[in-house]
Amino acid sequence: MDIYKYSAVSLALFALTANAEVFSPQAANAGAESSQKTTETMLFTAQSLAAEEPAFDQEATIATLQGEGPHSPFTDPDNNKFYSDEVFKVQGVITYLKASNGVMTRGFYIQDPQVDESSCASSGIFVYQNPYGLDLNVGDEVYVYAKVQEYYGLSQLTSVQGVVKTGVTSVIEPTPLLVKDCVVDGVSEQDNFEITLERYENMLVRFDELSHMKVARTFGFDYSDFRNNMTASHGTLNYHPNQKNVPGSDEAIAAAQANKMRRVIIESEDKAENGVLPWYPNFGKDDGTGTTADYIRVGATIDGMEGIVNYSYDEYRLFVTNTADASFFNHSGIERTARPDVKEADVKIGAFNVLNFFTSPFGGANNPLEQNRGAEKFADFETQGAKLASAMLAIDADIFSFLEVENNGYDAMSSIVTITQLLNAELPREKHYAVMRHSDSKIVGSDAISTKIIYRPSVVSLESVKIINMPEQHVHPRYWPTGVEASSAFQRASMTGTFTVNGSGERLILSTNHFKSKGSECWEDYDQETGELTDIDAQGYCENFRVSAAYHLGETLAELEGHKIILGDLNSYAKEDAIMLLTNTAPSGYPLKAARNTYVNGNELHGNGGAVLSDRYNYVDIIGQLHPDGFSYAYGDTVGNLDYTLISPSLVPHVIDATEWNINSRESTLFEYSTAYTGEFPKYRDPYRSSDHDPAILTLAFLDKHELGESIDLPTVPKDMPSENHPKQGDTFTAVVDLTQLGVTSLQIGETIQTIISDRNQYDVSTYSRSQIRVLNSSDIQRGWVSMPLINVGYGENLVSYFHNDSLISERSILVNEQDKTHGGSAAGYLMMMLVMVGFIRRRQA
Repeated sequence: MDIYKYSAVSLALFALTANAEVFSPQAANAGAESSQKTTETMLFTAQSLAAEEPAFDQEATIATLQGEGPHSPFTDPDNNKFYSDEVFKVQGVITYLKASNGVMTRGFYIQDPQVDESSCASSGIFVYQNPYGLDLNVGDEVYVYAKVQEYYGLSQLTSVQGVVKTGVTSVIEPTPLLVKDCVVDGVSEQDNFEITLERYENMLVRFDELSHMKVARTFGFDYSDFRNNMTASHGTLNYHPNQKNVPGSDEAIAAAQANKMRRVIIESEDKAENGVLPWYPNFGKDDGTGTTADYIRVGATIDGMEGIVNYSYDEYRLFVTNTADASFFNHSGIERTARPDVKEADVKIGAFNVLNFFTSPFGGANNPLEQNRGAEKFADFETQGAKLASAMLAIDADIFSFLEVENNGYDAMSSIVTITQLLNAELPREKHYAVMRHSDSKIVGSDAISTKIIYRPSVVSLESVKIINMPEQHVHPRYWPTGVEASSAFQRASMTGTFTVNGSGERLILSTNHFKSKGSECWEDYDQETGELTDIDAQGYCENFRVSAAYHLGETLAELEGHKIILGDLNSYAKEDAIMLLTNTAPSGYPLKAARNTYVNGNELHGNGGAVLSDRYNYVDIIGQLHPDGFSYAYGDTVGNLDYTLISPSLVPHVIDATEWNINSRESTLFEYSTAYTGEFPKYRDPYRSSDHDPAILTLAFLDKHELGESIDLPTVPKDMPSENHPKQGDTFTAVVDLTQLGVTSLQIGETIQTIISDRNQYDVSTYSRSQIRVLNSSDIQRGWVSMPLINVGYGENLVSYFHNDSLISERSILVNEQDKTHGGSAAGYLMMMLVMVGFIRRRQA
């Protein structure tokens, strides 16, 4: 539609818009387009006012029109009275105006130049009148002749009869946004921040340190408004209601309401282009160091931002009016760090969701579903790999548990081998990783993605590998609501490895899991009468199916001997059902119900009625225990934990530290690897936003510390040193190390020799490994050699590695024959033997 405005510079300036229809983007609040009709609008100068001033019923201040309640006292929305009967003459100074297309509001804001600090009413108001063609500017003092309207929660002037420029200009300074002691309908704004926001509605304000506004969602795409923006929260972060409260409880409901009351959406009037933050032009700017100092992290305190407070689309918003820089965001205590702040110990375990790392589009084998959920462009794929490697190298874990790795085997171009090679290329040989593989399975489960584990054979030995198939749900079509098509639900298999800590004999059982997502659909989510999907307790969909997974996992792990660790994305916040089952933290009388008609490997787990479970597994959420306010994931403007490190009680005394490293959840999605929808925004090969979930880290202590003792001279040649044997499958291989070949003339009591054997292949994939560590005594040194038994060796080509004080001495291959076959001669096991010195196998970072 067209709006016709006619103006002159001096007398009797007016714009005739009689009966013109003006589209209001605000009408989206009602869920559909609507139009408003304006009456004749005139722009006057002060000189013409006496002769042609529009008719009005009374003169009023902005504060009088706003009132101290949730709506103008001249309206009564509860009784469908949205317009005042009167036409008011209102004086104010223009603080902001917009006439361009594609904006959220079209009109201008005026504010009383004298703000009454003692008042509980706003001193600003929005004038719903397109200023296009009117000679109006920020700072102009004007009279507006209009009615008051309560428009979906926003008080505004509408049906504008005329706008008068007084000829006076002034500057309105932003008012610091502060919580006061105003009370509305018996509720103090100390208890409801929306009362504060209502008091500043349509005013030019400033967020400073005393405003206590924190970044709740950093800049990125808002799926609610379908545009790029940011969200702030007053006083604290918005934790998901079920992070600290039992689902459906009064406390959880109150937490959800409090989250909404604290929320302010930080907007630009014009829709932000991809990769551009309009009010922070240097956001993400390359500073020449391979990263940027211009970032905004969740939890930062906002200090210096100015803008207009508006209410639309059922949310309070701040339209930013000044230009921000890095100084506007105080990251004290939550700064980016180059590596995680974690205490070191004997064994470090890391859990990492790799955000769909797929190699099939770039030469790797296909996954079972032949899908690509990862990078579309090779350049993006390279960036993704570099970001992941950067984060993992900084974590420097001895065992890594991975999620969302493409399920495409263990060949040279498989996703898991590619990740491992990216890491090993930057590490000395003694710190290289091996990929854990089940000997009978090329893929893990049937999904496009899978869970995986890599480990350092120099730190832990791999005893065995178990793939735990998770429950499936198959409900007969006759039990589905009318109109709903029956469907089955599946979960990803768990990759579980049993390890022995080298030098201690302690057994660690690591189980990597990825439970059913909250966005999936299961039978229990449908209202049986209406057929509609329901989520009455904010657990998302399939919570009962996740309980089934937790139950089956708990039961299966209970059959294994050793310290147990459940790792991964369990898609449940800390007080949700699946976690309460595994940690035995459900309140008395709270039912933990498993899904109906579930099966594992074709065997029924629970039947038609599902099951209310009484089993409890007593795992300890060790990160939650050490960091009760921590989080690993941000969804919208709420944060919480979906990613867990749950340990058996027996492991608690061995814990040195446990934490999340918030390199992802606090960061803008613009820093992710993908160039899709990010315009010219620079991409970095740093750890930040390498995934959407934060990695978790656990450090454990098992080993006694050996003090170095007396230095003893070595003999020139070893005394009576035996030869190494030629084992068959399942036999013990006795490794022998010649200490006189270490390149030293003496050794101290307490130094160590380690030998490792595994079936690790050229792609660093293995199904087992064995290790022995010998702490040298005086007799060992004096005779010049040590032997170490490595039990139950595997069939085929095996790699033997020898270490002195954690440094690799040499490696060689031996061939282990099957037990039921004749040995091929004394030399057969060594036909493929190779001795590789450290200098030839170590590739250092350039």
